[in-house]
Amino acid sequence: MLDFGVINDQSANILQCADFIVNSGRCSAAAMKYGLICFQFVLHSKSESQWNTDPDTEKILGMILNQCVNIQKELVQKQAIKSMCIILQN
Repeated sequence: MLDFGVINDQSANILQCADFIVNSGRCSAAAMKYGLICFQFVLHSKSESQWNTDPDTEKILGMILNQCVNIQKELVQKQAIKSMCIILQN
């Protein structure tokens, strides 16, 4: 597993790729599921001060929450709910 420092250093690249996977409408449900997991890791790599100041934090949380109500792709919806639960526990 990657160190959170590596993820934090590459968060812009990870975010861009995951954003395309989750929001393009061209990827499979399995790919979207792993895109959500990437969002989760990007959020976990942030410090408390980054959570409060980084505009990407709000964007990522919004994208995950949006998938929580995605009834068209059950696999994606389940992962989004799991990701939100994990994020809220920490």
